[in-house]
Amino acid sequence: MRRTDLHNQQGGAVIEVLISLGMAVILVTSIGKVLASSHASDTTSRLREEAVAYARESLEIISDMKNDAFACHCTTDGGPDACAGTTCTRTSGDSQQCTLSSGYTSCWTKFAESLTQLSPLHLELIGGAWTLREGEEPLTAQPLFTRVITIENLMRDANGEIVEAGGTNDYQTKKATVSVSWDQNGNTHSVELSALLTAWQNL
Repeated sequence: MRRTDLHNQQGGAVIEVLISLGMAVILVTSIGKVLASSHASDTTSRLREEAVAYARESLEIISDMKNDAFACHCTTDGGPDACAGTTCTRTSGDSQQCTLSSGYTSCWTKFAESLTQLSPLHLELIGGAWTLREGEEPLTAQPLFTRVITIENLMRDANGEIVEAGGTNDYQTKKATVSVSWDQNGNTHSVELSALLTAWQNL
């Protein structure tokens, strides 16, 4: 075999090795990116499930304690709140008023007891009872999350249907929304759950 042929064969073999190595590097890099992306996706899904659980927890508590938070309650003997005609005035600190519907001895005020805003709010356990308080809530159990509650007083039209605009404020119907947000890899993620609250029960 001529020396030039030998050199050509050796050169070709080196090129093949380099090409193979290059392809292997590309393949390994691609696999790494896929695995990293899959891991990030799994983490996002896990965090989203946790966030939904925290949001659902707050909504359930708000639904259970809605009357404690919003109700003004008059009775024929004059208590516990002050009642004059169709107006109920809360006597436990904030003096908020609401209008009694026909046949009712209770109604809901615009804001929760002792509050002057609808958002941001959070829940606090005080003396064994849940209470709405102003401000957002960084979760101590999961510091990555921030939980915010928003209460919206809805409106109804002349037919009693809920409308987004152009209706009359109905403090007896509120929308509670809980948002849980977190930062992950420089991006902000959030989940949001809502529930309708109504003062159908006469207290």
